[in-house]
Amino acid sequence: MTEQDSTGKGRPTPKRSEAEAARRKSAKLPRDAKAAKKAMRERANVERMQQRNALYTGDERYLPARDTGPDRKRIRQYVDSRLSTGEVFLPVALLVMFAAFIQNKQVILIVDTIWSAMLILVILDGVWVAVQVNRLMKREHPNASRSFASQIGYGVVRSMTMRLMRLPKPMYAIGGKPRTPKPPKAQKTR
Repeated sequence: MTEQDSTGKGRPTPKRSEAEAARRKSAKLPRDAKAAKKAMRERANVERMQQRNALYTGDERYLPARDTGPDRKRIRQYVDSRLSTGEVFLPVALLVMFAAFIQNKQVILIVDTIWSAMLILVILDGVWVAVQVNRLMKREHPNASRSFASQIGYGVVRSMTMRLMRLPKPMYAIGGKPRTPKPPKAQKTR
């Protein structure tokens, strides 16, 4: 028997009614169901606003779980500091789609060539980002025996997202210069 077992916890076990009363008191919710729902809604709104602001300012405390940690921050820094073909893929795809309506054989040939080249460039750029993120993770964690597949996927997906649509917002300009993103616009309250 260990010393902790023989000495006990130092206090008597509370009665069930006392424990339930303490739990109810710690919840701090009004007894009125309508008021309780309103309080929960307000608390959820505050949390959502904190998370939204964190996505724009990069505040690590309130970021979603998928974006937290020093590894993800370093990957964002690497991806955001370079221009990738994935960023221009969507605009080029829209142009190709609109050009497809033109019934001219020369235009169709040009559009097909641009589309094929764009697909090849996006694939090559994705492979390049995957290799670079893998090297980065191996350099920062040389003794790690685990796979970096989730970090690589995070980097590749971020590199294929248009810069304007990335969340958390890029903290680095192309070329690696740090920048401060604009805060989000205030939402209207209902």
